[in-house]
Amino acid sequence: MTGEFAAVLRDSIETTARSLRAAPLATVSANRG
Repeated sequence: MTGEFAAVLRDSIETTARSLRAAPLATVSANRG
């Protein structure tokens, strides 16, 4: 159970990190547009 929770947590963190990286790029693109 602990390993499963860690895997879910890691996946959630990776997804969040990807979103945080993508958001500024989208904002910059919109501001330039």
